[in-house]
Amino acid sequence: MVHIKAASSASLPDAHVNCAHFVFNSPYLAGEDLDAKTAIIDPTTSTRLTYARLFHLARTFSRGLLALFPSAVPSSTPSPSPSPAGTPTNRIVITIFSPNDILYPVVSLGAILCNDYLEGNGMGRDCVVVSTTNAALTSYECASQWASTSPALLVAHPSLLPRARDAWSKLGRDSSTIIALDAPGWCVEDSPPAGQYDAAAESGKNGERTMAEVLQAGMAAAQRGAVAPAAESESAAVPHTNGTANGMTNGATNGTVAHPPLPSPTAFILFSSGTTSGKSTPVPITHRNIVSTLRSLVGAEVLTPQRDGEPAIRPKKDVVMGVVPLFHAFGMFNLCFTSLYSGLTIVLFSKFDANRVVDSIDEFSVNIGFVVPPMLLMMTRVMEKRTTNFHPTLRWLQSAAAPLLGEVIAGVRRVFDRDVLRNGFGMTEIVATMIATGVGEPLSEGFAGRLNPNNEAKIVHPETGEHVGYNEPGELYVRGPQVIEYKMDGSVMVDAEGWLHTGDVATVDETNNFVIRDRIREMIKVNGISVAPADIETVLLDHPYVVDAAVISIPHPSAGECPKAFVVMHPDKVAPLYEEHGGDEEKVRGVVRDSLKAWSKERMARHKQPDGGIEFVKEIPKNPSGKILRRLLKGL
Repeated sequence: MVHIKAASSASLPDAHVNCAHFVFNSPYLAGEDLDAKTAIIDPTTSTRLTYARLFHLARTFSRGLLALFPSAVPSSTPSPSPSPAGTPTNRIVITIFSPNDILYPVVSLGAILCNDYLEGNGMGRDCVVVSTTNAALTSYECASQWASTSPALLVAHPSLLPRARDAWSKLGRDSSTIIALDAPGWCVEDSPPAGQYDAAAESGKNGERTMAEVLQAGMAAAQRGAVAPAAESESAAVPHTNGTANGMTNGATNGTVAHPPLPSPTAFILFSSGTTSGKSTPVPITHRNIVSTLRSLVGAEVLTPQRDGEPAIRPKKDVVMGVVPLFHAFGMFNLCFTSLYSGLTIVLFSKFDANRVVDSIDEFSVNIGFVVPPMLLMMTRVMEKRTTNFHPTLRWLQSAAAPLLGEVIAGVRRVFDRDVLRNGFGMTEIVATMIATGVGEPLSEGFAGRLNPNNEAKIVHPETGEHVGYNEPGELYVRGPQVIEYKMDGSVMVDAEGWLHTGDVATVDETNNFVIRDRIREMIKVNGISVAPADIETVLLDHPYVVDAAVISIPHPSAGECPKAFVVMHPDKVAPLYEEHGGDEEKVRGVVRDSLKAWSKERMARHKQPDGGIEFVKEIPKNPSGKILRRLLKGL
């Protein structure tokens, strides 16, 4: 039996810690001049947000929410009983619907900080939860997603307000509980001029509040002493280790790395395409999951020397390229939380533009970056057209969220004179990457590296359930404190021994390096974004011309993969079309295909469109229990 444990372990706090406090009170920020230390840069406007300003705005935002929305975020109710997942039954969800924005971390961290006040006023521990939404989703998709989390408040970017209002109204909500994520310059740089701010004039056109209003209300409340969080101090001691000075112990392969789970409420709800179901579902991520992930990543990235003698992440020193979206676990936790916890500076792009991103490496002296394979492909194509691509400050680029193909690896090698590419394996159900390669380590297709601290893995035959040996393929099972244990309804996500069945086919060699070979699960990776076939099928099945449908993944030259749809036409509904076109099969199929494309465009985000084509079949192949046999469709 091959049962792999991480070669080192990172100690965890013995008590519950709010994940926002864990970031704010990082030991890597101790003794720093936070007024001078830049946390985030907007490369479009060159606006800089210091750590001091970030922490102040987050706290001010939390006060403003409590002051402006007393019915949505009540100040006092009976303390709730935890659900099986350790989540209060009166959970208050605040949803963010925005592209990357310099104020995105302010909103996410500030919302979590609301719990300081609520805990001190009888609401129970950590009732306020942050949920994120892909900025590319249509109003139809947003409404469906939000219905599953029942958010009390919505924070939406101004460019997305039309879709946000439409989706919000589908849930029976009015715009008074929407906050527009726009703000004047003083929100980031200075205090508002006395007597020169008219809150009413800043209100949204349809009655929504603005970010500026919330911050103004928060500052006013602080001056009045109206909102006094239980943990007011932003420098209160937070336990970061329970062991050695740096929180690391070596030689964990001979001992256990399983930490007894502490009751911990939900901090974030992110959406995943699931492990094997292929259906997009909300995943509740607890404070302990996030704290454990940060300790694991810091153990792997900060405290472990790499081939060049330096750690992968150099605290308080490195500048990070931030191009992956923050609605995604890879963006929120690998990029944002880990960088802020380590005292780094994030160059945060609102959208990906390959030319601009490549230029930023030298402009901002970028040292490290988090990317997905399609981004890497576009960046290498840009760099190959230039005379020099050395970029001396860049140390590494971490790829994750989608398979790293040989073409991308070869392209990166061509444009750099050194090994800068790293790969990692992760998923929403394990918060961030759990397996990763080191800096300067030669890569091959599928090579994922070794386990990060505190984690375990094993390879199991997907049909027999028997353990397999070294270099034998099977399903990857993982276990550790960053693994999500419960679903939204409180049902268990892991098996009886705490193992999460990832749905990925992998092998592991005698040096404990993992290679991801294939996927059992059905999700499609489009530009690194997970697309659940079931989500597309649901939309297609709502079309009057369709009686059955199935979606598979096919290769795409730039996106990596894209959806292809197979449709069974409803004979009664299309009968008039056959009469109209004299029984011409191709003309009828053309009409139905055009109608389905228009239907899909209206109801689904761009990355979910069936760009692989719409093919008509007489029936969808299924097994006796009704499960779609997608492997048979791939052979058509």
